[in-house]
Amino acid sequence: MTQTAHLPAAAAPAPRANWFFPTRPGTAAYRMFLTGSIWMLIGMTYGLLMAIYLAHPQVWKYIPLDLQQFLVWSKMRELHVQLVLWYWLSMGSVAGMYFIVPRLCRAPLWSERLAHLSVWLWNLAGLTTWVTLSLGMSRGREYAETILPVDVLLLAALLCATLNIVNTVRYRRERPLYVSLWYSLSAVLALPIVIIIGKGLWLNPLNNPYQGIYDNVTNWFFGHNILGMWYTPAGLGLAYFLIPKITKRPIYSHWLSLIGFWTLIFVYPPVGGHHSVTSALPYWLQTEAIMFSIFLFIPVFASVWNLYKSVQPNTQMLAQDPALGFVVFGLTCYLLTSVQGSIMALRTLNIYEHFSQFTVGHAMLAMGAGFSAIALGAGYYLVPRVTGHPIYSRALAWWHLALFGTGWIVLLLFLQTAGLVQSANWRVGGQDWMDSTVWPTQPLMWPVAGGGLLIIVSHLIFMYNMIRTVYDRSWVPKHAPESDSLPGPTVRDPHPQASNLPPAAATD
Repeated sequence: MTQTAHLPAAAAPAPRANWFFPTRPGTAAYRMFLTGSIWMLIGMTYGLLMAIYLAHPQVWKYIPLDLQQFLVWSKMRELHVQLVLWYWLSMGSVAGMYFIVPRLCRAPLWSERLAHLSVWLWNLAGLTTWVTLSLGMSRGREYAETILPVDVLLLAALLCATLNIVNTVRYRRERPLYVSLWYSLSAVLALPIVIIIGKGLWLNPLNNPYQGIYDNVTNWFFGHNILGMWYTPAGLGLAYFLIPKITKRPIYSHWLSLIGFWTLIFVYPPVGGHHSVTSALPYWLQTEAIMFSIFLFIPVFASVWNLYKSVQPNTQMLAQDPALGFVVFGLTCYLLTSVQGSIMALRTLNIYEHFSQFTVGHAMLAMGAGFSAIALGAGYYLVPRVTGHPIYSRALAWWHLALFGTGWIVLLLFLQTAGLVQSANWRVGGQDWMDSTVWPTQPLMWPVAGGGLLIIVSHLIFMYNMIRTVYDRSWVPKHAPESDSLPGPTVRDPHPQASNLPPAAATD
């Protein structure tokens, strides 16, 4: 009786990698961060052009006629603000959340594919913003210039991120919630509310539904709360994660961290009215905004003191890890801008400095220098750990920090000095607008442009360093890093695809 030979079954072919929606844990985080860095470079370039215009207005005649319509001041100002805030700082913050939330929950990200969808939607929103604002399609409201298609894309991207982060926390294995999770959750839950109310999307999604003083109130509810209820909790959440991880020590005080969080949530929402002191805004509402602005000293000092004290036992690490240097520089800028903001809210000072370049410098100190530095520190921490590649050049990272910090110090010093000159000339009176505002500050704009140039050069160094870290494998050590216990099949992506990237390091 003949026996039939049983041939071994052919091995199932490995699943083909999906470049657009890979499921390897961590890829969405570093893609979000790297693409956001490109938007940062574009947005900062518009800022440099604006500084050059202020320093030497005659440069306009050297711009080709075909480009002049896209480089008028009003369009560049909107593009500079929107690209830096929404498509660098927001994307860098969400990238950091995609990295820290799974680690604090001891669970994989709820859906890596959904995270990648948010990356694509956010970049599509950025491209749409760039095109529409360049063509003059704007709502004409400060910080809220983008039109409906951009709003829809941005809210869709934010919804993907919110679902991912909330569900990751919901299915966590680590039951206690560390303070970074409180900050991250509050940020992603508050921002959609701020956008919808601030822009009145439920009343009239196509046009501005607010008129008169109501427009003023809602505009500054929007403009100030994207800082206080989005960038601030996102940045502080990253700082509370990064400092203990880098220094390998627990935070100084868990109670101080919770005091800082809850006072921020209760105190910050009403402060936007201090932008409308001496306006037609009701006097009691102005007073309320000023009062809450002073109360902001509580969450600011609670958080910054707590984080400074967490670094203090290991201050030598500031000279060893550029990521920690960026975070501490960002916290220092946050402290300075918060003290500035609370003092500037007082009526006597507000009347003096408002509407000048001093206020512009104040906003740049908060978001361009402060929270951007924290996001950059998060990038230097997360990219090597997600890709498994050590940072390409620590020397370049230190050069980045040195040029970035120097550029912002020079820019802000001269820009805010120009604002004080403008305010002094207005108080004296008797001069026309050009003689009191433009010509006296023109020499001060050259150092502002120089500081902006240093910042852009630092970002070019950073981009080169990151690209070599992620994509250049010729210098990567031959041994693979240890496997991380966290990456693996996720709740929504049970079959992660094979990847040519090594697993993330276990030291994160």
